Amino acid sequence: MEDEKFIPSIQSALSARIQADELKRKKEVRENEVREFQSPRDWMRLKTWLKQAVSSINQGLPSEALSYEEDAKDRIFVRCAVGQRKRELKVEFVSLLGGSVTVSEKDRSVLHLESIVLENKLQWVNPSEDGARRYDAEGIGMKIVSLVAEP
Repeated sequence: MEDEKFIPSIQSALSARIQADELKRKKEVRENEVREFQSPRDWMRLKTWLKQAVSSINQGLPSEALSYEEDAKDRIFVRCAVGQRKRELKVEFVSLLGGSVTVSEKDRSVLHLESIVLENKLQWVNPSEDGARRYDAEGIGMKIVSLVAEP
C-alpha cells in the first residue's frame, strides 16, 4: 500500500518545517531581545560620543565651529557655523521595531539607519544601501560630524 510511504514522507516534511519555524521564531525572539537591550544603549553611546567629539574638535580651533544640544524630546542638534556657512542637523532615535536613527536637515532626511542583529551584536545599516555599510554608535557619530562639517 502506498500509504506506508506517503504518510511518513508527509510527516517528515511537516516535522522539518515545524523545526525550521521554531528555529526562526527563537532567532527572532533573541534578535528582538538584543535590539530592545542594545539600541537604547547605542543611543546613549552616540550622544556621549558626539558631545565629546564636538568638544575635542572645538578645542583645536581658534573659535567654536561646532555645537551640540539635546532638547526635552531627546533629540540631538549638531550645528556647524564657519563664516557665513551655517548648518544644523537634527538626530532622532525611535525605539519602536528595534530602533532607528534619522538625521535630517530642514525636515529633509540626510541619513536613515535601522538596527539589525548579526551574531548577537547590534549594528546599524542604511536600508537604501542594502545594508552594505554597517555602523556602530561611534561610526554613526563620525558620519554625523562629517555631514555637518562638510563644505
